[in-house]
Amino acid sequence: MCAQLLDGSVLNDSKASPNTGCKVFALDIGGSLAKLAYERTFRYTCSVPCHMNKPLSDNGSPPFAFYDYCEQENEGRRVCLVKFETRRIEECLDFICTNILRDDQSEGADQQTTSNVRQVNVKVTGGGAYRFRELIESKVGIEFDKEDEMECLICGCVFMLRNIPDELFFYDKHCTPAHVFVSSGFLDTFPFLLVNIGSGVSILKVDSPTSYCRVGGSSIGGGTFWGIGSLLSGGKYSFDELLELADAGDHRKVDMLVRDIYGGDYTTLGLPGDVIASSFGLAARSPDQPRCLADMVKSLLITVSNNIGQLACMYAKQHNLTRVLFGGFFIRGHGLTMSVITYAVNFWSAGKQRALFLRHEGYLGAVGAFVKAMNDSSNGDSKTIWTENYVSVSKSAVCSQRSSSGSDEDREALDNTLPAVSSSSRSLSLVPATDTSNVLDNLGQATFFLSDSDKLCTAIRPAPRVRRSSSIKRIPMDTNYLELDRVLSFSLEPFPLLEAPTHYVPDTWDLTQDGEARAYWLSCLEGGVERHRLKAEESQVGTMPDASERSRQYAERYCSYLHELGQNPSCSGVLTVRCLLSAQQHFLREFGFGDAFATQKKLENRSALLAFPARLQYLSGLAWEERQLMLIRGLLAGNLFDWGAAEVVKFFSEAPTDKLGVPLLGATLAQIPPRPWLIDDYDEWVEAIRPDRRAYRCVLIFCDNSGPDVILGVLPFAMEFLSRGTKVILAANSGPAINDVTFQELEILLRLIASHEPIVSEALSRGRLLVAENGQSSPCLDLRLTASTLVQLIKREQVDLVVIEGMGRAVHTNLHARFRVDCLKVAVIKNAWLARRLGGKLYSVVFKFQAASLLSKDVSREQTPTTITENTRIEI
Repeated sequence: MCAQLLDGSVLNDSKASPNTGCKVFALDIGGSLAKLAYERTFRYTCSVPCHMNKPLSDNGSPPFAFYDYCEQENEGRRVCLVKFETRRIEECLDFICTNILRDDQSEGADQQTTSNVRQVNVKVTGGGAYRFRELIESKVGIEFDKEDEMECLICGCVFMLRNIPDELFFYDKHCTPAHVFVSSGFLDTFPFLLVNIGSGVSILKVDSPTSYCRVGGSSIGGGTFWGIGSLLSGGKYSFDELLELADAGDHRKVDMLVRDIYGGDYTTLGLPGDVIASSFGLAARSPDQPRCLADMVKSLLITVSNNIGQLACMYAKQHNLTRVLFGGFFIRGHGLTMSVITYAVNFWSAGKQRALFLRHEGYLGAVGAFVKAMNDSSNGDSKTIWTENYVSVSKSAVCSQRSSSGSDEDREALDNTLPAVSSSSRSLSLVPATDTSNVLDNLGQATFFLSDSDKLCTAIRPAPRVRRSSSIKRIPMDTNYLELDRVLSFSLEPFPLLEAPTHYVPDTWDLTQDGEARAYWLSCLEGGVERHRLKAEESQVGTMPDASERSRQYAERYCSYLHELGQNPSCSGVLTVRCLLSAQQHFLREFGFGDAFATQKKLENRSALLAFPARLQYLSGLAWEERQLMLIRGLLAGNLFDWGAAEVVKFFSEAPTDKLGVPLLGATLAQIPPRPWLIDDYDEWVEAIRPDRRAYRCVLIFCDNSGPDVILGVLPFAMEFLSRGTKVILAANSGPAINDVTFQELEILLRLIASHEPIVSEALSRGRLLVAENGQSSPCLDLRLTASTLVQLIKREQVDLVVIEGMGRAVHTNLHARFRVDCLKVAVIKNAWLARRLGGKLYSVVFKFQAASLLSKDVSREQTPTTITENTRIEI
C-alpha cells in the first residue's frame, strides 16, 4: 500500500514510533481526484561522538583523553502524499482508518480509542469537503475543518517552492531531457500567476503568501479532457491511458490546419501552413471516414491545453506578470501537455513569457491544507525545511506503492486493454510534442474506428505493457507519490553574504543536460558503492548483527537508483554531483547507518592529534612569507584525506603510514604540485593578508574532512588568523557525510586540543574561536540552506572573509559563487576525469581568491595596518 515503507529499512512500520502528539492529515477532494497528505513519525539511528571514560595511551606516550561513538535513536517526521480517484473515495477513507488512525500501540485494534480520536487534526479542502462531509464523518468517525480551496492552493504552492529547491522547471522539448530546472524560484518567489488545472481551471494572481486573488478561470480543464475522452472511447480508459493514447496519435488527421484551407502558408498574416486553424475541423469534411481514437484524443488534449495556455497568457498580460506557474493533476508531468502549454504561452506572449511547471503540481491543495493543520497543532516552523525522500520516490519503491489507487482487477485491465496504435503516426510540427517515433514498443497495430453502427471497434489486446525508450526525454516525470522528511532539529535559511541570493546556483555542472558528465559520475558513484558498503558494515559490525545484510540492501537500492537516473535524469529534479552525494547519505541513513565512516574518522582524528604538536612546532619556526605558503600547502595536503575519492583511496593503500596505519601528512604534501597551480590567486591572497594591512574582523571557514584535514590543515591556518586578533568561526556539517567532520566531533576535538594548547584554549574561552553547524549533511555546500544559528553568528560577528575548503564545497559547488565579502576557495582535484575537464591533471590545485565587489567592500580594512610585521612569528 502507498503508506508502506521500504522492506529492509530501519524505518519500517515496526520501528515507527507512536505519534503521541496530535495526528495530522489533510484531504483535497476535487471532482476527479482526492489527494491525501498525512504525517508519520519514524525512528532513525545516528552515531553521536562522546568522551571516553578511560584515557588512551599509545606505546608509552602519556595517556590522553579521546572520544568514541554511540548509536542514538532519533525521531524524524515524514509527510506522505498519495492520490485516489474521487469515485473511489471510500477506498481513500479506508486507507485513512487503516494507516493513519490506527492505534500504533494496540495491534489488531479495529477502531481508534476515543482518547486518541480527540488528538486528530483534520483539514479538508476542495468541493468534496462539502459533498462528502457526512460520509467522511460517519466512516472515519471524526469531525474536520473545511478550508478555503484557493487559500490552500497558494499555501501549498509556496510550501513546495520553499522546501524543494528543484520544484520549478521549464519544459523544452529541444533539450535532453526536456525538464530545465529553475533554482531562482526557491528564494525569489513572488509575484506570479498560478494556473491550477483540475476538473476546471482557476487562475490566481499571487503577490505574497497572504496576498492573492482569483482573476479568472475556465470550465474547460482536466475534467473536459477526461469526460470527452471517455465519451469517445466508450468509458473504457483511465485518464493516464488516454494520455498514452494521445502520445501515439496524429492530430493532423482530425484537426484542420492552415494549409488545409489555403494549400500552404498564409504568408500575408505570417501563419505557417501547419498551424491549427480549427480543432477537429478536418473531421467535418469527411464525417463518414473512419477515425483513429488516438488521433482524436491527441487533438482533444491539444485543444484543451492550447486553450488553457492562451487564457493564462492573456491574464498574465493583463496583470503585468512574467512568471506563469501551472499546477494541478491534469498535467501529471506529461510531455505533450507541457509542450503544448509552453508553445501556447510563448506564441501568445510573442516570447515575453515562459510557462513554468511544478514537479508535484497535483498536491498543492492537499499540502496547503496540511500546512494549516500543522500550524494549528503547533508543529509548524516557518523556517523548517522538509527534504524530498529519495528512497521512497525511486522507481522500485513507487511501483510497490501504486496499489492503493485501484484494485488488482483494475490494474490487470490497465495492462491488458490499452489500445494500440500504428507506429506510423507522427506528431504535429508547429505545436510542440514529444517524438512519437519511439512510442510504447508493444502497442501493436490495433486501431479504433468510428462506424455508423457502434461508433467504436474493439481493439486487439496487446501483451502487458513494458515501457522502453531510446530517448531519455520520453520518460515521464512520475509525480504520483511523494514523501518529505524532516530530520533536522533546527531551521535553515539563505546564507546572508551571497552577492546576489536570487541568482545563486550552488552547482558548477548540471548533469541533467551534460550527458558526458552524467555518464561518468553515475558510473563513478556506482563504482564506489562497495567501498561505502564495507565502511558502513564496519561501523556497526560489532554492535548490530544485521549490519552486513543492511549494507547489502543499501548497495542494491542505491545502485538501482543510479540506474534510474541514467534512464531518466530529471526524475528527482536537477541532477548534479551534489544531489548524487546527498542521495547516497540519504540511502545510508534509511538503511540504518547513522555514520558509515565513524570508525575511519576516529582512527584518523587520533592520528592527527598525535601529530599536531610537531606540526605546530614546524610552522612556528618559519618566517612569515614562508609560513603562509606552508600553511596553504598543509591545508591542501590535509584535504587529500578524502575517502570519497577513489584515486586517493588507492594512493593511501600504498603510502607510508604512522603506527596507527594512517598515511603520513608528508606523503600527501609530496603530492601537492608546485606553483603555478591550476587556479592560482596565491599572490593576491598574500597581498590581502600582509601584516601592513588591517586584519580581518572575523573569518568563517567551512571545514571539510576529519583527521589530518581539519586538525593539521585547517586548525593551524585558523590559528594564524587568531594570532592577528581575528575571530574565527569553524563551520562543520550538522550531520555525517563520508569522512567529513561534523560540528559535534569538531567541538570535542577542539576541547581535547585546548587541554594541551594554550592558544586554542584561550581563544575558545574568550569566544574568539567558535564552532558552528552549517546545516548540511553532504560533502557539498548549498548556501540556500544554511543553519539559522550560523546565520545569526555571521551577522553578530560581522564576518568579512569566507573560506571554503574541499572539492565538494569549492569545486562541485560554489566555484562560481560570489559574495559581498572577500572569499577564498581552496581544493585539490582528487578525480583525474574532473581534473582533465578543468584543464589540469590529478591533484591539481584550485586556489581562488575573490575580493568583494567595490560596492560592498569594507575599504577601511585596507587603510589601517596592524603592528605585526613580516618577521613576526606565531608563538606556539
